[in-house]
Amino acid sequence: MRYGGLRGFMREKKRDIGKAISKWFNFHRIPANTAQGPYYHSIISSIQKSGTGIQPPTPKEIYGVYLDEEVAELKDWIKSFKRQWDEYGVTLMCDSWTGPTRMSIINFLVYCNRRVVFHKSVNASEKIQDANYIESLMDTMVEEIGPQYVVQIITDNGANFKKVGLQLMEKRKTLFWTPCTAHCIYLMLKDIDELDAVKKCVARAQSITKFIYNHHWVHALMQKYVNGEILRPGITRFATNFIALKSLQQKRHGLKAMASSQEWSESRYSKLSDGKKIEKAILSSRFWETIAEIIKGVEPLYIVLRKVDMDKRPQMPYLKYMLISTREEVRKAFKDDFKADQYVRIIDRRTEVHMDQDIHNAAYYLNPTIQYRYALGTQNNFLTTLRNVIYHLLPNTTEAADALMEGRLFRETVGSFSDIVAVSCRYTMDPVEWWLQFGGDAPHLRKVVVRVLSPTTTSSGCEQTSICPL
Repeated sequence: MRYGGLRGFMREKKRDIGKAISKWFNFHRIPANTAQGPYYHSIISSIQKSGTGIQPPTPKEIYGVYLDEEVAELKDWIKSFKRQWDEYGVTLMCDSWTGPTRMSIINFLVYCNRRVVFHKSVNASEKIQDANYIESLMDTMVEEIGPQYVVQIITDNGANFKKVGLQLMEKRKTLFWTPCTAHCIYLMLKDIDELDAVKKCVARAQSITKFIYNHHWVHALMQKYVNGEILRPGITRFATNFIALKSLQQKRHGLKAMASSQEWSESRYSKLSDGKKIEKAILSSRFWETIAEIIKGVEPLYIVLRKVDMDKRPQMPYLKYMLISTREEVRKAFKDDFKADQYVRIIDRRTEVHMDQDIHNAAYYLNPTIQYRYALGTQNNFLTTLRNVIYHLLPNTTEAADALMEGRLFRETVGSFSDIVAVSCRYTMDPVEWWLQFGGDAPHLRKVVVRVLSPTTTSSGCEQTSICPL
């Protein structure tokens, strides 16, 4: 068979397989995006390797022997997961939500070394969710997991959760409470959304999209000129407003062409009062300049938000640096100092209230990339923070004293920290791995560092991978 014939044969076989699988997906109403899941390709590969004549598993086998094997495999995975708790410590992630039926659920997940497992879900619908109830609940979770493992508790930024977090830190001296970074960024975006210039611009954008999508003919004309759709700003979803503004900006040339077209000018819609208003807005240079300004101002915050939500690597070592960089990028985005100050003040206020925790500052200091690039050395504020963190995580005073003395080796590049590979890898290797590899001469400090640098910074556990019941 010639090469061209072989390619045609393979295409035909793929089409046959695709039709059969597609029919199964569609008949059982299985979402097509499940084909992107981790086990879809392994199913196909196993079938291909097995050859013909193999009978498929029956429903009884799927929910019987194979389910039992899966449960056993999962238990083994969880055992291997728990074996890492002593070295890396764990983060207890608390994520609460209220559904359309007003059922209030609080989910608890455990994060360790880039993996997350579901611990427990509590129906709190009939409870008064005051500080006393939440503290009792969280304290119970810490006890169930093991207080010797829990380094950090992450919640949203609600007043009750903050009060509880501080109370728990007072009660359990070896853990830290921190607010969810993603929620902090959302609150920054919310504050920016309340600025007069932003509010007016979003309202104008809403009027444009509302008019277009409320009139079929105008919508069809818009699709013709922009070659697609535009995302619509929400009424209350402040975070999506900026994404919607960016979508509008990306389609601005098509929208301008539509508003300048003969089709539009001759239509009855261009004669309407609202039609005239949206035409004026679309053709206004100032409107598009304001959108571009807003996008430049919030883009750095979105970059941080995406990083902490994806969490492909622990963001704790980089969080403070990202917030400092974001502040600088936002200031550079504006030519007008007054506008820049408005955005920067919002970032500073939220950072100071929520993100200036000891564990955040210690992680910044202990990250070799940051320590050696910016020569943090003996800056008093960082040394004070480091002492606080060491006292938290090493309640034994002898071990704490040893860890503090070992800090000099790290600062001054002495002993194992002076290894030629250690020096060359400061800026490229994962900070936790760097400490595991080259922190041998500072064993007490290394124990603290691994627990400080490896946690997550967000309570959005549903965004993580490898979630399964504990």
